Amino acid sequence: MPPRMDDYTTIDVGGDWSRLRLLCEEPKPRRALECAMRQWLKYDAKWHHEAVNWTLGRALQGEAPAPWELSRTDYWTRRIDNAVQEAVETEEAAALVGRYAEMAAFANVSAQNSELLSSDADVKRTRLRGVAAKTRRRIAPSPDSPEWWVPLASCHIIVPFGLELARLGYEDGDWRIWWGELHSTVLDIRHKRVFDLLLWDELEHPERPLELAVRS
Repeated sequence: MPPRMDDYTTIDVGGDWSRLRLLCEEPKPRRALECAMRQWLKYDAKWHHEAVNWTLGRALQGEAPAPWELSRTDYWTRRIDNAVQEAVETEEAAALVGRYAEMAAFANVSAQNSELLSSDADVKRTRLRGVAAKTRRRIAPSPDSPEWWVPLASCHIIVPFGLELARLGYEDGDWRIWWGELHSTVLDIRHKRVFDLLLWDELEHPERPLELAVRS
């Protein structure tokens, strides 16, 4: 019998993450995540060669793609690219003001002005590369956020990892996987809670994870 959506609340995974993060590398969640990611990678055209060798340790060291980088939507790509473009445009506008101020000081000395322009271009390129890299680091998920640990649109694959993490993080619960066609999630049938690593931030619509799973 499907669970009644009105009876369940969604756990704020983000609010609890400082505690849950410490549990992610425990043996059971770690094995579940590595198994899920290897299965996920088998069907990834770019990263399928990592399907055998992917480990959490290598991902944390930057030697293998992090789970979020393996999302099969362009959400993170667009978000990072848009932030980088905005930061670069802001930096370019600021640099332009400084450039013309410097050019004005050398307006009567053509040789010095030419040298300034050449030097300015090199400095500008270096500075903008730095701005882009800093922005990417700021926007991209880190292991200290739940987004780092799951590829988007991976609910059916990643849900066993969520189950093991919920069992460790909320030991008083009776945790089960609820499989659906459109979404799969983790339920505590004892305390009527939903633990969802992908849709946990739907706090204004706490019924959303379970609704997708039950109605599909």
